[in-house]
Amino acid sequence: MNQKIKNTLLVAIVPLLGVGIAVGIIVARNSGKFGELNPLQREAYMQNWATLQGNEYVISCQIDQQLSYREDKGRVLAVKLLDGTGRLPVLVPVSIKQNFETGQRYRFHVLVRQGTLCVEDIEKI
Repeated sequence: MNQKIKNTLLVAIVPLLGVGIAVGIIVARNSGKFGELNPLQREAYMQNWATLQGNEYVISCQIDQQLSYREDKGRVLAVKLLDGTGRLPVLVPVSIKQNFETGQRYRFHVLVRQGTLCVEDIEKI
């Protein structure tokens, strides 16, 4: 292969490699640690939570207020969904050690259990 062809290939490959790396970074940043989970569809949950029982989802939300707290169970938080579809209550068990304040944003890995959205894991955003 002559030098001109090598240089042309190098000029073509380097930008493509850069674009590939940039796309990978953007995808990784947007998926977070719950990238494999589907977002919870609030409307489907509100209409018939029983059909979602046992399923796991991710919700992106903002803390609205704490509704209740029990030392042996955890706390119930009202959260506003970042997609603007409304508010939902979530149960955060005592095993999740986190200070929650109004206005903070999180991604919650939730499990639908007996009509309750039980938080399994959290990621601050």
